[in-house]
Order: sequence, then structure tokens, then C-alpha cells
Amino acid sequence: MVENRKKPDKSAPLPLYYQVKTIIKDKIEQGDYKSGCKIEPERELAKYFDVSRMTLRKAITQLVDEGYLIRRAGEGTFVRKPKFRQGLLWLTSFTEDMKNRGLKPDSRTIFIEEDRACYYLADKLNIEENTKVIILKRLRKADGEPMCIEKSHIPKFFLKSAELTMDSLNGASLYDFLQNEGIYLNHARETLEAGIADQEEAGLLEIQIGAPVIYRERTTYNSKNTPVEFVNSTYRADRYKFYVELMRKD
Repeated sequence: MVENRKKPDKSAPLPLYYQVKTIIKDKIEQGDYKSGCKIEPERELAKYFDVSRMTLRKAITQLVDEGYLIRRAGEGTFVRKPKFRQGLLWLTSFTEDMKNRGLKPDSRTIFIEEDRACYYLADKLNIEENTKVIILKRLRKADGEPMCIEKSHIPKFFLKSAELTMDSLNGASLYDFLQNEGIYLNHARETLEAGIADQEEAGLLEIQIGAPVIYRERTTYNSKNTPVEFVNSTYRADRYKFYVELMRKD
């Protein structure tokens, strides 16, 4: 894999580790290093680039921190799968997102239960405290790989003709289920926050305890600006990055 690769320019003002990092990153982004492949040992790369092991290790460590590489104890260093770029401009379901990427969406329902809204939840959904709500917690997957955990809260009075159960949902999109109930979602407000995985999240998402995650809160509204759903989601930070396009205000 090292053949035909550029080498750092020792006369350039840029630090050697940064040049090495950039060369390897370019090869990953260009597809010369395939997703999931094992890169050469540090000793071999350091010899090829004609840099010290310390310099090479610094370049590799930064690529690990930036999500391009992953170290596996006793196995070596591997190219990570590319992160999903998730825009924040359009209201779509997880199922829609994965299908648009050519991936097979899947869900494992952890539980569906009925409860009464606490003050916090009542405020998010603009309902009275103790109003009955349906709570749906699911593990969302793409091509069999865990991506996020979603915990949705929906006032029970919205579900008039059908009961939300594991059988009625049957792995389908929750938004499709609501639409079949005559509930059309129009817009949403959401926040993103960085966090670290606790024991339960790590187990479900198949990551290490303390690994970075992205917490996402969304309140979804119908066309009458009435809150229909409040959802807490936990995304794997090694598989997702969110973006938004900004325009200059004159």
C-alpha cells in the first residue's frame, strides 16, 4: 500500500507529522485505503516516509482522534468506515435516511410502554402533567450495524384508531405509522450535544464505555404547530457527523 504514495517535504514549513497525516488522510478519502482495511505497521510506514516512529505515531494518533483510523489491540490499525453526513435542514425519519443512502434500515424494539407525562415531558409536548403518553425505545441499525438509540414520546390521544405495538410497528418507520393514523408531521426543533456512552448505551451501540456519542433532542410538530413527538436519540459519534448550511445575513 505504501508504493506510489507521496512523501513529506522536509524543506517545507509544515511539520512532518502533519504532512504524513495529510498524505494518509488523502489516500483514505480517495479510496486507495479501503474502508476496513489494515494499514501497514508503524515501523514500516516510518521507514517509508523517512520519519521517526514518534513523528509517525503522532500522525496516526491524530487520524484516530479525527475518526479516520481505529486501533485494535493485538491486531493493528484499520481504516474506519466513513461517517454519515446528516443534514439538519429536512425533517426525515431514520428509515428514509438509510434508504436514501442505499442501506437497509432495521430496528430492534427495546420496549413500548404507557406512562404519564412528568413536568419536563409535559412542557416539551405542551400537554398537562400526568397526560398518558406512549414511550417507544428502539435500537436503529443500518445494514445490521447499530447506529443510534431512539426514545420517542407520543401523547396517547393522537393514537385513536390503532395501538402502537411491536406487531403494529413491525420494524417500519414510526412516521409512516403516524401518517397512517392521519398524523402528518410538518416541522421540528432540535438540539445536539456531545456526550460519552454509559454502560447501557455502549452495550446497545457496540462501542466502548466512555466512547463519544451525540445526544439529539427533537420535538416534532404537525401543521397546526402542535407537538406530536418528543424524542431523545443517542448517536455513535464515530459513525455520524451533522452539518448545516449557513447563509450570510446582509
